[in-house]
Amino acid sequence: MRAGVEGASKSLDGTKWKIKAVPDKATADKGGKEIEDVWVFAGGKFTSTAMAREGFKPATYRLETEPGEIEFEIEQSKAIKATNDVAVWTATIKGTNTTGGLQWKKKVNGDFIYDVVGTKE
Repeated sequence: MRAGVEGASKSLDGTKWKIKAVPDKATADKGGKEIEDVWVFAGGKFTSTAMAREGFKPATYRLETEPGEIEFEIEQSKAIKATNDVAVWTATIKGTNTTGGLQWKKKVNGDFIYDVVGTKE
C-alpha cells in the first residue's frame, strides 16, 4: 500500500454513510428503482446494506487520498456465484459528503447505472 492509503482506510473504518442511489433514465426504463442505502466501513471491509439484502457480500476496500478528499472504487460480488452479478461503487468523499456512482452489472437485463449522493451519519 502507498503511504497514506492505509491511514486513510483506518479513517473510514467505523463510519456509516446514509446513501441515495438514483437510477439514470435507461436504468429506470428497465425497472430500476431509487435505492436508500447505508454504507458501513469496518475492519477494512465495505458493506452496502441494500446490496447485502440482494446477496452481495462485504468487500475489501482501498482508498486514494488527496488533500481534502478520499476516492475509492469497490467491487462487490454476490455470495451465490451463479448469477455473476457484480456491483461497482465509485465515490469521492469530501468532509462529511460523498458523491459517485453505482454500476450494477446484472446477468439479466444488463448494466444498471445509478448516481450516488450521501452524508456521513
